Amino acid sequence: MLPYSDFLYFTEFTSDRVRVVNHKTNEFASVDPISIPGYTEQTHGINFNKSGTIGLGTGYFFDNSVIDVYKSNRETGELQVVGQIMLGDEKRHAAFTHFVYWLDERYALTASMQFDKTSLTPDTTKQIIPPSVWLLDTLEGTATKIIRHTNHPNGQGIFRSASDLAVVNGKLYIAEEDTIDSTFADDGYVSIFDLSDRYKPRFIKRMKPGHELPTGYAVAHTLSPTPDNRYLMLASWASGYIVKIDTTTDTVVKVFGPNDGLVKPHGIFAAGGSR
Repeated sequence: MLPYSDFLYFTEFTSDRVRVVNHKTNEFASVDPISIPGYTEQTHGINFNKSGTIGLGTGYFFDNSVIDVYKSNRETGELQVVGQIMLGDEKRHAAFTHFVYWLDERYALTASMQFDKTSLTPDTTKQIIPPSVWLLDTLEGTATKIIRHTNHPNGQGIFRSASDLAVVNGKLYIAEEDTIDSTFADDGYVSIFDLSDRYKPRFIKRMKPGHELPTGYAVAHTLSPTPDNRYLMLASWASGYIVKIDTTTDTVVKVFGPNDGLVKPHGIFAAGGSR
């Protein structure tokens, strides 16, 4: 949704197109579809800051190591390229991002999913930085790694591929899914960090299957805060659960699962919220 306009955007990341809808007329805009070579490839949504002055697009595919930066025309819905923010440099970078979460008008967070090189990795790349969290400065066009990877579920970093993220009541919540490493859907976690200092998040806990999360929970994929920021909804399409988390206590207060009729819930949106 582009604030202060009649337009909303959705992306077809398999066809490298951005679709533009006028939500007042319920019709596609005259500029639809938008395809910008080098930018709209495998884009998984374009998320705008609250004023609608800047939009960020993630690269949801292997070896895509940049966040695309756009401006939008509120009269027509047209997207204008501003630039790209690389998660690292040509020799060492993170890749495969699912979502961007804005902190304010200038800064946003994103998280990466890829663990290692693939057949698509350029020869100039010496290392893929494993799953991690990055602070984006859209004014300077820079990305700073603020949470590193960890090789252990009790470690103070990102353990699995980091999918969604949300900031609620000064805490950063990260959905970790087991999807693009050597195994699939073994587990899923939610890691929680104190974000009082956005450059130095402090690890609080990791919610685990069989403990805070249901036994058999796997692939923590989508997070959605309620409008009052009291609760956080967490969806797993792989194991068929939606979990409601109380953000004041960081405990699970409600579980909806296969016994309730859920079948592969993918996107989750709390009523009254936006994404």
